[in-house]
Amino acid sequence: MEFFTTTFLIYKKRFKNIKKIEEKNMAQNALLGSSRWRDKYSQQGLESPPVHWESVTPHAVNELSRVCRVIYCGVSGDLEVQNIEGEVIIFKNCPAGYEAKGFWVRVGSNSSGSSAGDYLAGE
Repeated sequence: MEFFTTTFLIYKKRFKNIKKIEEKNMAQNALLGSSRWRDKYSQQGLESPPVHWESVTPHAVNELSRVCRVIYCGVSGDLEVQNIEGEVIIFKNCPAGYEAKGFWVRVGSNSSGSSAGDYLAGE
C-alpha cells in the first residue's frame, strides 16, 4: 500500500509541475499575440517580412524614427540611404517597387538630386 501512496504523490507533484508549465506557456502565448511585443523582442532577419511600415520623407540630415530593415521605392530613380555604420549608399536607377534591404537609419536626397520617390520604411 505504501508503494501506491508514494507513486501517487510523485505523479501528483509531476502533474502540478506540468500544470505550472502550461500556465506559463499560456501567458507567453498571450504576450506573443501582441504585435508590439513580437516586433520589439523577437529575432527578425533581413528576409522576414516587415511588421510595421511608415512613410519616409528624404532628408540630408534627419534620421528615421527607428532603424528599419527595408526601404521600398514607389517611384523609379536613384535612392540614397545611410546604414547604421554611417556609410552612405546610393542605389542607381532603382525600378519602381525596389526594396533596399539592410539596416537603414536615413533616407536622403543625394547631392545630384534624388530622383526616386514615394519611400516606405519597413521594420
